[in-house]
Amino acid sequence: MDPVIAKTFHALVAGISTYGVLLLGSTPLTAQSPAASVLAEMSGDWQFMPNRSDSMPPAPAGAGRTRGNPADAVGGAPSGGGRRRGGGGGSGAAPSGGGLNSRGGGGGSGGNPFVQYLFSQLEPAPVMRLEIADSLIRVSTEKTSAAWIPDGVTRPKAQMDGTLLEFTARWRGEKLQIVDAVVRAAELKREIRLRDDGALEMKLELSGPAFPRKLSRLVVFERLPASGS
Repeated sequence: MDPVIAKTFHALVAGISTYGVLLLGSTPLTAQSPAASVLAEMSGDWQFMPNRSDSMPPAPAGAGRTRGNPADAVGGAPSGGGRRRGGGGGSGAAPSGGGLNSRGGGGGSGGNPFVQYLFSQLEPAPVMRLEIADSLIRVSTEKTSAAWIPDGVTRPKAQMDGTLLEFTARWRGEKLQIVDAVVRAAELKREIRLRDDGALEMKLELSGPAFPRKLSRLVVFERLPASGS
């Protein structure tokens, strides 16, 4: 995955997240967070365990191709149209174009780079840092840092090429759900929870018109000792 695309995706949400946090003083959260002890247990550095996780699903044939009218593809209309829920954030620099089209494959030059980025997220980084609080969720790796507001509100961000991105995060009991979407093309759902054995589990589901079938993966992380311990 082109690091510029990854930074771009995160940069778009950085402004959304910052704006949302500024509003939190006057806008109550719509999704209740779990107990502070759960937030503390989930926070920290986590190492990806391939031997305890599902294998990376291969990119299906036809990934990135649209169904139906190509004019309905991402980039085919100024506002994207329709709604899908999603959630995300981070930091980086803004991209240059690249709409999904009827000939473009998910991994080819004709594919939407944001869709390609979502596919790349099925493969976790070796180490992930979680910083979890009532009003903000931050996920950092060696190369990226992304933030979401866990209030269940969908935050859209339109791109100059007509691509529309949406970001959402919410708590469902003690499970954290994060959804990033390229409207009318792809949606990545992450569900994160602590397991009874102390490991961290993340369920990943990628679906949408850009993929002929849903891609799923269950990945497991083990906590790394705190620095100095």
